[in-house]
Amino acid sequence: MVIYLGLYLVLLLPPYLVLALVPPAAGSAMGLWLGVFLLIACFAMAWTVVRLNPLLRLCRPLRLGLLLGSLGFGFFLAWLLYQGEKGAGWVALAATANLLVFANLAGSWLAEALKRPAELVLICLVMSLADLCSILKGPTRQIAGELATYYQGGGIGPVPPGDLLLIKIAVPGAGQLLPVFGVADWIMVALLAAAVERFAINDNLVGVSLGRMGERGRMGCYIPVAAAGLAMAVLLAQQLGLFLPALPVVAVVFLSFALIRYPGVRRLTRQDWSLVAVSLALATGVLVVPGV
Repeated sequence: MVIYLGLYLVLLLPPYLVLALVPPAAGSAMGLWLGVFLLIACFAMAWTVVRLNPLLRLCRPLRLGLLLGSLGFGFFLAWLLYQGEKGAGWVALAATANLLVFANLAGSWLAEALKRPAELVLICLVMSLADLCSILKGPTRQIAGELATYYQGGGIGPVPPGDLLLIKIAVPGAGQLLPVFGVADWIMVALLAAAVERFAINDNLVGVSLGRMGERGRMGCYIPVAAAGLAMAVLLAQQLGLFLPALPVVAVVFLSFALIRYPGVRRLTRQDWSLVAVSLALATGVLVVPGV
């Protein structure tokens, strides 16, 4: 666990040094720094899926141990954060690395349950509806309000618990690390990455598929469609100044690509369509019925 987390810290450290090395005037290019961060995060995710996941399939206790270790380390970082402001930037860096570790492990594990490419449609639908319901009428709505108050106030005062679930990046001139998306969003991206590797789908916008990387035994640049969708959601939210659910945007972008390029994703069974109808009905009930 220590070595695995250390690799993520080494990968993430250079972008965070820009806070000290890059002039504040360069801080306006939010999209640039988000892109740099996503390149690094996607490489770490690809390495997990291609190199680590085959080992975890053979040794399930190892996966469970890594997940529990990540959770334990997350609680430790939360404790450090609530002790005071000293070293808060480094704690936030370690927290982001740890969240990426947990998300990549959890997402690749969840993908093991998928049996057919068409199930990707169900996963995207359910996750998107859950995200919408949570933001509009669920706990995420309250969390978003607390976070908005905290960051609009300059990050002064007690850190909201929900802040511990946010992945943050360094942007010169910002004065502090900025949250860009939640750990649940990256779990979804990691799940889709592990799933496309499982079903021999190439979702890489700049090169070969994860499956091909595994066959060659050599990693390459990996920018999945889902990560591009996540970047679109983050930048759209920033431009509008709103807290927008990212998972529906990720799902729409990913499915627009997969449904057109891969016929297997379109082969939904009658049972699949029934699940789609039930999911839509439940989500509609939650959003429409008062008091739900």
